Amino acid sequence: MNKGQIYAAVALVSLFQLLLILNRTVRTKYKENIDSGFTKLLNFFAAFCCVDCLWGLCNSKMPFVSKGFFTVVTYGYHLLCGLSAFLWFGYMMYYMKKMKRAKIVFNLARYTLISIQIGMIIVNLFTGYGFYIDANLEYNTGVLRTPMFIAQFLYYIVIIMYTVYRLLSRKTIDKDLYKNVLLFSIVPLFFGIGQLLFYDVAMYSMGFMLSAFIIYAYNLTEIREKHLTNIAEESEKNAKIDIQTELFNRRAYEDDIAEYPDVPTEADYVYISMDLNSLKDINDKYGHDAGDEYIKAAAACMKQCFGSYGRLYRVGGAEFVAQIFANESQLEKIKKDFEETTALWSGKLIQEGYVSCGYAPKREMPQATVLQLAKMADERMYRAKEEFYSRKGFDRRRQVDSFFVMCSLYKTVLKINLTRDIYDVIIMDEAERSKNEGLSKSISSWLKCYAESGQVAEEDTALLYEKTDPEYLRTYFRNGENKLVIRYHMKNEDNYSDCIMEIVPGKEYSNENQVLFLYIKVLE
Repeated sequence: MNKGQIYAAVALVSLFQLLLILNRTVRTKYKENIDSGFTKLLNFFAAFCCVDCLWGLCNSKMPFVSKGFFTVVTYGYHLLCGLSAFLWFGYMMYYMKKMKRAKIVFNLARYTLISIQIGMIIVNLFTGYGFYIDANLEYNTGVLRTPMFIAQFLYYIVIIMYTVYRLLSRKTIDKDLYKNVLLFSIVPLFFGIGQLLFYDVAMYSMGFMLSAFIIYAYNLTEIREKHLTNIAEESEKNAKIDIQTELFNRRAYEDDIAEYPDVPTEADYVYISMDLNSLKDINDKYGHDAGDEYIKAAAACMKQCFGSYGRLYRVGGAEFVAQIFANESQLEKIKKDFEETTALWSGKLIQEGYVSCGYAPKREMPQATVLQLAKMADERMYRAKEEFYSRKGFDRRRQVDSFFVMCSLYKTVLKINLTRDIYDVIIMDEAERSKNEGLSKSISSWLKCYAESGQVAEEDTALLYEKTDPEYLRTYFRNGENKLVIRYHMKNEDNYSDCIMEIVPGKEYSNENQVLFLYIKVLE
C-alpha cells in the first residue's frame, strides 16, 4: 500500500469509529438527555472523514481519479476543515452555556475566522497560492496553506485561552466544566498541527475521532450520573408519598413541620386537621376494600378542594392534615366546597362518607406557633367528630363507658384467637395474673391450666376439659354456632359458687381467623 492508500484507510477507520459512537449515542437508553449539539457534530465529522478518505484515495493516484476530480475533492477537504473548526467552536459555546458575557465576542470571532478562511479558499481558486493539483496528480502547497491552517487553529486557541483564564479565576465555580473544555480543545489542536506538518497523514480524521470518543465517554458518565441522581431524587420523593392516596405521608409532614418557622410568617396560613368518620366500622362491616375506597375518595375530595392552596398529608390511617394559604373569604369557600363535595360523593361499595375537619387560621392567633395551631385544629376536629356521632345517635365515648360497665359484671374477659392460639386480657383479677394461676402466652395452655388450677369443682373438671378443648371449639364455631355456654362450680373461699363461661364470636370472626370473646361470670 502506498501513502495515499494508508491515508484513506486511516480516515476510513476513523469514519467507522465515528459512526459507531453516533450509533451508540442515538441508541442510548437515556434519550431524553442526549446532547443534540454533539449528535450534529458527530454527523459533520463523519461527513469530513468520508471526504478525507476520498482525498486519500485521490492522493494514491487510483485509476478513476482525474485532475479535476482531485481538485474538487481537495477544495471540499479544505472547506470542511474550516467548517469543522467553526462547528467545534459553536459546540464548545453551546457546551459552556453559562458564558453569556463572552458569547457575543466569541460569535464575532467565530464568524470572522470562517469568513477569512472562505476568503482564502476563494483567492486560492484564482491564484493557487494555497494549494493546487498538478498534471501528475500531485498535491502541491503554496504560501497560503499555512495561514489557512493557522486560521483553523485560532478557534481552538481562543477557546483554550478562555478556559485557562476561567480556571485561574477565583470567581469560577464550575471548574470541572472548563477542565473538560480545555481537554476537548487541545486534542483537535494537536492533531491539526500534525496535519499541517504531515499533509500525507490523516491526522484530522484521527483527531476528530479521538475527540468525539472523549466527549462521548464524558457525556455518558455525566448522563448516567444525572440518571442516578434522578433515581435518587425520585426515590426520595416516593419515600415521602403515601402510595394509596398519592398525598404526602407522615415523613414529609414531619420534615415540613421541622423546616417551617415556629411562628408562621404568612398572615393567611391555615392549619387543617381531618379525620375519616367510621372508617373502622366500615372496614369491619363491609371489608377493607370498602375502607380503601373510602380513603381514596376522601383524599380525592381533599385534592380537589385544598390542593391548589397548599400541601396535603396523610399522617395516619384515617388522619389527614392540610397546610394551606387562604384569606377569610377563600377559606369560607373552601369549607363550603369541601362539605358539598364529600356530601355528594357515593362509591361502589359504600354509599357515603363523612370527614370531620378542624380549621385553625393564623389570623385567629397571630402569635401562635404551628404546633399550637395544630392543637387548636385537632380540638376543633374532635368536637366536629363528636357532633357527627351525636347527630347519628351514636356516642362513642358513652359506648366505651358502657362497654367497661358491662365487662365489670364479669370476673374474667378475654379476647382469644383460636387460629393463632393467642389471647388478650381485657378483665382479670390481679391474683389470677400469674403462671401459677394459669396465665400463659397461648389460649390452649390457659384453658388447660384454668381447668387444672383447683378453682373448678372436681366433678366439673372433665366437662370443662371437653368443652374448652381448642379443637372442639374450632369445630363448634366452624359449624355455624354463635354461642357456647358452660355451667360449672368454682371455689369461692370455703364454698363453691355457680359460674357461667360464655364464648361468642367477635365481629372479625371467620373460619380462617377464629376470633372469639370468653366471659366468666360468678352467679350470686
